[in-house]
Amino acid sequence: MKVEQRAIADLRPSSLNYNRHSDSQIIRLADSLRAHGQQKPIVIQADGTILAGHGLVEAAKQLGWTMIDCHVYDGEHPEAFIAADNYLATLAEPDEAALGALLSRLNEQGDLLASGYYEGEFAELRARLAGKVAAKEPTLKEAYLVVIQCEDELQQLDVLRLIEEKGWKARALLS
Repeated sequence: MKVEQRAIADLRPSSLNYNRHSDSQIIRLADSLRAHGQQKPIVIQADGTILAGHGLVEAAKQLGWTMIDCHVYDGEHPEAFIAADNYLATLAEPDEAALGALLSRLNEQGDLLASGYYEGEFAELRARLAGKVAAKEPTLKEAYLVVIQCEDELQQLDVLRLIEEKGWKARALLS
C-alpha cells in the first residue's frame, strides 16, 4: 500500500458518506492524534474525495494540521468501500473482559486517556464486569459544587476531559 501526504485543503468529503461525526467524537479523535500521531492513512480517490477518514480529517484540522497521510483507493468499487468501511467495523463483538484487562493496565500506567476512554466509561465497564450496579452518584445537595459555564457542547466536553485528566470526577449538566 502506497501512502502519500496531501494538503488537507485539497481534500473534500464524499457526499455519499452517511456517518455524522459529533463534536465529542472529533475531540476524542484529536486527542488520539495528539497522543499517537497518525498511525493509519485516510483513504481518498485520486481527485481528493475522502472515502474513509472524514472524522480524522476534521480532528486534524482542529489541531491545525495542514497535511495528512493518505492512501489513494485503487479498487473498482469506491462507493461500496465507503459503506464497507463504515459498516463492517460495527460487526465486531468486543470481549469486555479483555477490554477491561487492557484498560486496567493502561489506567495503572496513566495512559487511559490515550486509549480514547474516559474514566467514567472505564468505571461503567468495571461495574458491568463485576456484575454490580455502579455506585450511586451523589445528588447535587450532597456534592461540593463548582459550576463552569461553557459556551457550547464542544467547550463543555473539552473541560470535562481536562477535569478527568486530573483524576477528578465531573458530570455534564444542561440548563
